[in-house]
Amino acid sequence: MIGSSADSPVLSARRELSFIQVINVGQRFLVNRVQDYIQSKIVYYLMNIHVQKHSIYLCRHGESEHNVQGCIGGDSELSARGKEFSRALRVFLEKQKIPDLKVWTSQLRRSIQTAEELCVPYEQWKILNEIDAGICEEMTYEKIEETYPNEFILRDQDKYHYRYPGGEVSGNRNNVLRDESSGVLTRRSRVFCAIALDVLPRMMALDLRTEHLALSTERSYQDLVQRLEPVIMELERQGNVLVVCHQAVMRCLLAYFLDKSANDLPYLKCPLHVVLKLTPVAYGCKVEMFDLKVEAVNTHRDRPLGGRRQDVALPALLRRNSFTPLSSHDQAKRPRLFSVGNQPPRKLTSAPALTQPHLSESAELSESPVSSDARGISAVTDS
Repeated sequence: MIGSSADSPVLSARRELSFIQVINVGQRFLVNRVQDYIQSKIVYYLMNIHVQKHSIYLCRHGESEHNVQGCIGGDSELSARGKEFSRALRVFLEKQKIPDLKVWTSQLRRSIQTAEELCVPYEQWKILNEIDAGICEEMTYEKIEETYPNEFILRDQDKYHYRYPGGEVSGNRNNVLRDESSGVLTRRSRVFCAIALDVLPRMMALDLRTEHLALSTERSYQDLVQRLEPVIMELERQGNVLVVCHQAVMRCLLAYFLDKSANDLPYLKCPLHVVLKLTPVAYGCKVEMFDLKVEAVNTHRDRPLGGRRQDVALPALLRRNSFTPLSSHDQAKRPRLFSVGNQPPRKLTSAPALTQPHLSESAELSESPVSSDARGISAVTDS
């Protein structure tokens, strides 16, 4: 309920109802009989957003040595071209003359080295670290396909839910901030209201910029979406922010602001040495792309030809911890996998041998600019 007066007859007659009244676009709030979990989340969200004009700048770190070698993950340093991008980024920000700009980075060296060249204060967020590739860390895709062919197939089957083997597994947390049908972050549907009470205890209990679920590691895009919930909340409540992050992290943030589905999220193109300026507007987000004209390798891997193979039953491809428990590809229509009561108890038998399906030919990598084809999005290219 939104209005201009806290003493209206309508409110007086409905004091037995649960509601929040936002007065003068956040100047005052009237909260009445907020009692349960979801209601508290909505209240916290509404009390932290603002309508003042601001922009969010997203970019990846400069090209790293592992990028040049074609390796994923790791904690390598910047290449010579990556350092050149850092200097170009500093010139770009000086020309933009952004007031009260905050700079956030991950805790990986390539992200920190990029921010160091800016010669401005910056904050390190551990939850902005790149997705963990487990046993595939510091390997090329060709090496992964050769060494772990089954894992390579599994990831192509469902890149959003696939979890790299090895390392710790993040705890099962409430699925919030996602569209009920796709499971992905969404700004338009405002399901994001549901994060508030989930974020508040963590913000009070630990410093999100240096510590977050230290005993768990996110190894799938679905895990990463859950991990980034506090970052999304902070971006909504802050002013101008530059986020120097990584490819998977940038994809998740873009999916939130551009209303992309879980199926499209892992394939959003986020090239190196490009800055995206996101300006929230009514019913959408304006996107501007700035290519800083510093050469870099293309790290994008296209969606496999033909998409997910329909001739392979998904449960047959499940391995332990490869998917988040209580998850489903269509949460709105299908029962949750592994949930209590889905099927009657039955005797445990030895697991059948896993047949290896034929891997469809992958599409060739192609370097192309970031796509901003979401509804209501306008793109501007600048040099």
